[in-house]
Amino acid sequence: MTVGGEGDALDCFVSYAEDGRAWAEWIAATLENAGLRVRVASWDRVAGTHQVAWLDRATRQARHTIAVVSDGYLDSPAALAEWGAAWSPRLADGERRLLVARVTEREVPGLLGQIAPINLFDRGAFAGETALLAAVRGGESAPPEGHAARHPHRPIHPGDLPAVWNVPTPPAAFVGRGEALDRLDAALARSPLVTVTGLAGIGKTSLATEYVRAHHRDFDAVWWVPAGRPELLGDRVRALAPALGLPEHAEPAAVLARLDRADGRWLIVLDDAAEPDLPDWLRPAEPGRLLLTSRNPDWDRLGTVVPVGPLGRAESLALLADRLPTVDRSTADRIADQLADHPLALDQAAHRIIAGRLPAETYLQALTDRPARLLAQGEVPGRPGVTAATLWDEPLRRLDADSPPPPSCCASPPTPMSRSCRCTCSSPRWTS
Repeated sequence: MTVGGEGDALDCFVSYAEDGRAWAEWIAATLENAGLRVRVASWDRVAGTHQVAWLDRATRQARHTIAVVSDGYLDSPAALAEWGAAWSPRLADGERRLLVARVTEREVPGLLGQIAPINLFDRGAFAGETALLAAVRGGESAPPEGHAARHPHRPIHPGDLPAVWNVPTPPAAFVGRGEALDRLDAALARSPLVTVTGLAGIGKTSLATEYVRAHHRDFDAVWWVPAGRPELLGDRVRALAPALGLPEHAEPAAVLARLDRADGRWLIVLDDAAEPDLPDWLRPAEPGRLLLTSRNPDWDRLGTVVPVGPLGRAESLALLADRLPTVDRSTADRIADQLADHPLALDQAAHRIIAGRLPAETYLQALTDRPARLLAQGEVPGRPGVTAATLWDEPLRRLDADSPPPPSCCASPPTPMSRSCRCTCSSPRWTS
């Protein structure tokens, strides 16, 4: 999703190389929080999108292209295509300008070097934000309100991040979970391997992301690894090698050994790990830590487990109020009750209400009458193509195949979901 819609004009397109991603996302979040419409690949380009066509559309729609000039950007042939598209005569009409955000101490050569840069590498957060907005606005007044930021929390300035950091930006503001964060903090203080477990969509990844962001100053290196495909685990850990001064094709075991020898505290996050099994080389030694998220509750034989359940009702109401500021509290309470305080389902409900411009009461009535159909519609911010229905489809098929028939409360439409059904089933279950 892109703020303003796929076909609308944009204020800024942010072009970057992978080593400048943290800067690109900080720039994008800073601009969006100032009311500007922004497109950046890490948030907006969906897997399978034709890259050239996407780039062409972005540079045509954007008033400004911001080249985030890092060491990798200067060495990247792909980067040349991106800023070159913004430089081309068909866009050089005085309205669409190429801006250079310099995040490296290296001098900028060639044509890019002819543009006075916005130097961010030697500025703190406030000074960098001021310089960035001044360059983008060019003396114009602030834009009118109405372009909501997709990442409403304050972005972490890359200068405050650990030297090694690839943690994804959360797609929505984090709400609640104070007690779970405290349990996670206590677990990581005493155990080198901790797994956050819970049902699909219950908020494991969000909890891990919020913990890492809140404690980013406690680590010298943080590396986020999508772990849903175990056969790719070695390659994804190996991708950390260049940041540690190792060859690109270094063995994963060498990466861990390098971290262990370093004089600093490190954290590797394995998101969506499956079976409770890890290769022998992936064992943290002090002061390193391994944080996992998993639907499988059996990781306790390898380390400490922090189980996560549904939100408390007050947290559900706070989440809905954050996403839907005008929602009536009693209506929000009934929506939360229908959805069993499940955070992904609540986020999907809020997104459906906003996207469809529906009164919350209308959504609630449809949820009560046709829950299965409604939970298959819409999307969850940051998870394209995922709904509560699709997320639970596979585990429910396995449950049906491996278990006796569900109790009668699960086999009939919930009005709302009965408490006993919630205790019996391994995940929320709705029928149409």
